Amino acid sequence: VTRVIRTTWFAQPGVCPLKRGRQPGCSVYVAFIVGRDKRIPYMGDEDDVFLVNCTENMNRGKTYRFFQTMVQKFPWATHVGKMDTDTFPYLHRLTASLSVHANGNECKNQYVGSPMDFETCGSWEWCPPAECGPPVGGDLLKFNAQSNAGQNCWSYMQGGMYVISAPLLREVTGPNTLWSMWQAGFEDMKVGRILMIHGRKTGQCIATWNPNAWDHLGEVHLKSEAHPIVMVSDWLAVPSALDQPPDFVKMPKKLFGRRSRSGARGAQ
Repeated sequence: VTRVIRTTWFAQPGVCPLKRGRQPGCSVYVAFIVGRDKRIPYMGDEDDVFLVNCTENMNRGKTYRFFQTMVQKFPWATHVGKMDTDTFPYLHRLTASLSVHANGNECKNQYVGSPMDFETCGSWEWCPPAECGPPVGGDLLKFNAQSNAGQNCWSYMQGGMYVISAPLLREVTGPNTLWSMWQAGFEDMKVGRILMIHGRKTGQCIATWNPNAWDHLGEVHLKSEAHPIVMVSDWLAVPSALDQPPDFVKMPKKLFGRRSRSGARGAQ
């Protein structure tokens, strides 16, 4: 899996290994993120493998530690994104969308991806409330539910990929924050809940939209604990002519299925 990723979208112009730091001509910085685990054959020596200071896990704090580490060690990044190995990103489309919204949206707090509601989550008891639906009007904190019920509404981004603005991440991953004390739980749901609680508590806006900038293979579960990530800086365009997936990604839309708990449907 890592070989395929390295020889396709990791190899595009404008995409650089994160561990080399900020470089001229780079706008997207990438790495495979792993925690400490002797079973994983990544020791952190490779340019594109980044070891975070936690035990390898999915729902016991790795996501928090990853986001916290990224904004601490790479203060020049404007956005940080998390994705799965079975996701193919269209980086030209993604960077263009982030640039347009950064320059034209008054709200600088951004949580970008495919929003989940009760139905797309799978209609489980742990999903967002059925009466809420997805966020409306590009506002993560706004729902069509009645005003009283609306305060109980929440959403999160499908786990195949999502991107968060770095200043917002610094606020929610700092010491003595709610997330620092409440790290365990379904990882992608936890991110959405934390951001919404923070926005409501502080009165800050959080802009959201779906850039339709990646495909996620859904039910095709690839066995790899090394999650690829993207970090954005400088808004240099990734050439659109090179923004093409390999043949294995060009699958019928009907194969993009539901995933349990952390996400239901890939971005279409």
